[in-house]
Amino acid sequence: MVANTTIIHTAYTLSLALAILSVLHLYWAFGGTWGFAAALGREQIEATGILRVAAGAVAIALAVAAAGVLGRVGIWGRSLPWPLFSWGMWALVSALFLATLPNLTGRTWLERLLFAPIALVLGVLALTIARSTRP
Repeated sequence: MVANTTIIHTAYTLSLALAILSVLHLYWAFGGTWGFAAALGREQIEATGILRVAAGAVAIALAVAAAGVLGRVGIWGRSLPWPLFSWGMWALVSALFLATLPNLTGRTWLERLLFAPIALVLGVLALTIARSTRP
């Protein structure tokens, strides 16, 4: 059985947002430059070397998190151990709230007025799911 409808909609919303962010990081990992400098709070930056590898690692982590959110509410993964989804969801909550902090103190208006609120909202969505009852 899956969780209640509100939690399901919240999970789909959060999972979609994480998937979109994952695709953006994949774009950067494969050499894309649109938005890359703004995301790092710098005027100009080249998407090469270690930054591309890091973007790829973040893309994978975001994709896993998107799938984990859906697993937490019982949409898939019922044969997997429950603590995997439960602990994973709390790790995601922590990561999203921690991601808010550097953006709040960022050098650019984009970090402070766009990235920080997005991370905060995603963190609240994740917290809502993490606190929900087991499906």
